[in-house]
Amino acid sequence: MKLKRITIEQSETVRDLAEQSRELFVKLGGGEPTKNSVKSMFELLPPDKTNEDKYSLLILDKNEPVGFIDVVKGFPTESTWFIGLFFLVPKSRGQGKSQTAYQKLVAFIKENGGEKIRLTVAEQNLPGLRFWQKNGFEEIEFIPDMKIAGQSVPSYKMEVDIK
Repeated sequence: MKLKRITIEQSETVRDLAEQSRELFVKLGGGEPTKNSVKSMFELLPPDKTNEDKYSLLILDKNEPVGFIDVVKGFPTESTWFIGLFFLVPKSRGQGKSQTAYQKLVAFIKENGGEKIRLTVAEQNLPGLRFWQKNGFEEIEFIPDMKIAGQSVPSYKMEVDIK
């Protein structure tokens, strides 16, 4: 298992992965995984961040793409990294691959000076919520009307210290 940084030129690979995970995207408010919606994953940035701070990572298992991670360095603080998206395709879930990919991500973030990781997870994404809690993430805020693709999605803002 390894992580590989990619650019918007590889967005079609991510769209294929998102299409395999279509019901997750639709259920959690992201809408249909269209060419444009997937390209926007590469372009969305928090305030005062640039493409240099954004890492779009393929999760590869035996060189086969099985998932995707979108993470931003230095947001909301210099030592915090923000995971905007982390998913594996259904056929790769429940086998410990998410855990392995997460451990590789933590090692990468630490190597690059990160001390904390923050993310939001939809309240209705119970498997995702359990995964993050199992990895030490704690709720720091409940957001009853977080906007995802124009929809209100009740979500938890969570954080973990990785020092």
